Amino acid sequence: MAIHKCSEGYTFSMNESAPTVDPDNCLRFPSCSFNTEAYGLIYSANDLVTIWKKLVANGFPLEEILSLLSIADEPIEIARTIDALESCRFIKGVEGRSADLKKKLSSIVKQKNSTTNKKKEGVLLALTSTTEELRIAYMIAKMGYHLEFRNRKGPDFIIGSEQIVLLEAKSRFNRTHFGGTSGKSAKLTEKGIFSLLCRDSVPLLKRAFSEQNTNIALVNLSHSEYGLILAAHSYANERKFELKKALDDALALSRAGEDAVVLIVESSGGTSESFGLTLPRKTIEGIGGPLGEIENILKKRGKPFDFYDLAHVAEDPIGWMQGIKASAVEHNQ
Repeated sequence: MAIHKCSEGYTFSMNESAPTVDPDNCLRFPSCSFNTEAYGLIYSANDLVTIWKKLVANGFPLEEILSLLSIADEPIEIARTIDALESCRFIKGVEGRSADLKKKLSSIVKQKNSTTNKKKEGVLLALTSTTEELRIAYMIAKMGYHLEFRNRKGPDFIIGSEQIVLLEAKSRFNRTHFGGTSGKSAKLTEKGIFSLLCRDSVPLLKRAFSEQNTNIALVNLSHSEYGLILAAHSYANERKFELKKALDDALALSRAGEDAVVLIVESSGGTSESFGLTLPRKTIEGIGGPLGEIENILKKRGKPFDFYDLAHVAEDPIGWMQGIKASAVEHNQ
């Protein structure tokens, strides 16, 4: 469990914004301190302070960003990003990613006609999306795959030394169903879980395949509405969803001429375990598309709608749609 010593809402001036190291080797910011290992970071607190200073010297606007992310544990997102960036230094093409991130962050903090909240939102999105891409790249490279970043338009990575396969990493940031309590319950089979994951990932596939022309889409569902269900299912039922097997399955599908989608979930709670599942693009679109339509139908009915409603339908979304259409036909006769 992470060690927090936070003062809610604390703000600070620019000259005291650089992180330091606690006596207990936690990374300390003015608003919080935390154990880097508990958050799955690769580098120690001392290392991250050194990396911070190096990046600031190279023009990264980290102090300006920290003045925006000054409440509770918000600075952890900055630490996660610089940790991920440094860990990928051995991967070809990372220099381009570093330059792009510096340019994007500098542009956000210098916007004159933007509110503080808008800048904060932009910074958080840039940090989180970059961190997810870098962490995925690190995991793949450490598994022994030949990987490099592409520094031009199109997919994010190249994987494979004999046959080049293009990979596009996407993250789904959406948890609108979470929060509050409910008296409902839902029992999900593995089929239902896979259906919900298809629903979560399908909105990202058009850009990955049609616009970026990728062979394999890597979809990170760690911050999505239903992604963590896969991790919970794995723990509860001792089902293995190994990321390496998922990548091997995706490469096999790609070599056979099929578009493949790797669904990735990083477990929460301070562990660094990752889960992976590969499905053909046509399977995800065939299940996730109808489930998205069903969600819209349920919302238009104007009744309270939450996770449990969609989870119930997810067991057989196509059957549910056919039932609705049959009912409509009977009503019109």
